[in-house]
Amino acid sequence: MNLYRSWESPVLELVKANLLFFWASPFYRPFVSVWYRVVFYFAGFNPYPFHATELMILLVNIFLTYSVYRRLSGSREIAAAATLLGSYYTRINWLYFDTSFAYDVWCYTFYFSAFLLYVRIRQQRRLLKAWELIACSILYVCALNSKEMAVTLPVFLLIYELLYHPVRAGQVRRWPLREGRGVLVIGLITLVFVIGRLTGPNSLAALAGYRPEFTWARFLETSATFLGDLSGMGLYWNGSKVLALWGILFSIAWATRSRVLWFAWLFLMVSPLPVAFVPARSANQYYIPWFGWVLYAGTLLVQSIVYLTRRLPVDPIRLARLRGSAVVLGLALVLYPIYLRQGWANAADARFEAPMIRSTAEQIRDLYPHFPHGSRLLFLDDPLKPDRYDVLEIIRLMNRDTSLVVDRVKTMPARPDDKQLASYDHVFDYDAGVFLELKRPWQPVPVAMIVRSLDGPGVYHQGFVPVTPDSPATVGEVLIGQAVGLGATEPPVLQGKPFPPNPMLLPVTGDVAVYVNGKPAEVTVKIGWPEKVNTYRVDFRIPKGTPRGSATLRINAAGLTGPVVRIPVR
Repeated sequence: MNLYRSWESPVLELVKANLLFFWASPFYRPFVSVWYRVVFYFAGFNPYPFHATELMILLVNIFLTYSVYRRLSGSREIAAAATLLGSYYTRINWLYFDTSFAYDVWCYTFYFSAFLLYVRIRQQRRLLKAWELIACSILYVCALNSKEMAVTLPVFLLIYELLYHPVRAGQVRRWPLREGRGVLVIGLITLVFVIGRLTGPNSLAALAGYRPEFTWARFLETSATFLGDLSGMGLYWNGSKVLALWGILFSIAWATRSRVLWFAWLFLMVSPLPVAFVPARSANQYYIPWFGWVLYAGTLLVQSIVYLTRRLPVDPIRLARLRGSAVVLGLALVLYPIYLRQGWANAADARFEAPMIRSTAEQIRDLYPHFPHGSRLLFLDDPLKPDRYDVLEIIRLMNRDTSLVVDRVKTMPARPDDKQLASYDHVFDYDAGVFLELKRPWQPVPVAMIVRSLDGPGVYHQGFVPVTPDSPATVGEVLIGQAVGLGATEPPVLQGKPFPPNPMLLPVTGDVAVYVNGKPAEVTVKIGWPEKVNTYRVDFRIPKGTPRGSATLRINAAGLTGPVVRIPVR
């Protein structure tokens, strides 16, 4: 959806949306639309370059995080520990695996680039020069064009000034045009942005999912949802627990009189405000507030260790180096095995939705590498939800052609009649995880084919271990194929009824052939799959001479050859 929205509109509209950052354009977040469009221009409908560039930006964010932490805390120990704590967390791992969160990733990059530039200059005990103020403003506009979460930046520039460079008596009047000039300019940009983005037909505030409700109850609800999602405790969080946690963190910052803890506490409290009054979001959309939570945790951890080790008979400088190394190494040794064990937990998009989209794209490309301009396509069935436009977007993006008409019966009030079906250039159905093209009279023809799932073709090693890129087939190996449409068995089974359980294995009566890269493979078993309907087991041997890499696999029964699937061979 995000890629399609970025690609289908004219380039000049995208340029206009980025320059007029306060305009509520159809792109919503136009800078990331530039990223989508540029990567697509060079890479096409290929996910790897999108993920690679996003991971590189996440690496940049780790560097920015460390740099800002070090300048706020004045401690390499705190900066290193907090950066390691915040560089990865399972509960927000969609940031790493789902490119639809590129908005949050890019917003973080520009937000803290602007903040770091500002802090670095102010720590030099000087005011921002004109070009530095312009650079800071450009970075901020890019952050706003990436996601609305950036609107809190002027607040934290002000908080930074008050905590780290307090206004002296007698300087209040001239402060806004001197020390506060950065806060003033960024604040004015924010005011223009907010007014512009809240008006017009394309305003996000017009959508139900973004319509704010400025109540205390909504604020506590979204805060509890965030903390429940972040901790993995879900509904165990409620308003009283949220208030208690905020109170504890406030008390610690007050008792320690730590400027860093004060800044971190204010950051984790104020930074969620842009999404605090709209319907609750997942923790993944709190990437910028995550900065404050991690700064607080890292500072508290290191300061506690410093307090406990303050009386050790070791040179203070050497002690600080040893302590910093020990803290970072200890955290790595604790966190890495935990995250490794959790694996893909909480990454539903990467585990389920992405394989479905990939399977759809690969199968359509195998059937038709390119559709003629203006082609009309109809899908009688498909694996995607009715309220999604993925099929349309996938096909148009793969062909780079917005003239293609893609209709789905799932979104129609009734199935088209024969006359309507005849008006389409291609009619597709979906069965056993496979897309098939239908011809007149628009009824599915029983055809032999390998079953597909979201994880790939139903092809297994002996022992039913799936054949995957991590566990490829080998030349000469006998594989197990799960197939449909092979016809009658001996004795026959009534249509729609499952085959009997083991040990009553019923052989297929007709001829069954398997082709690997177009070469016939030896078929050793062809039986009905026990306790399954119209599903068969076909064991076949990978022919000698099959090259390494991706091999095509097709099955033939009753003179009909099914669609191709691909398996890895080493």
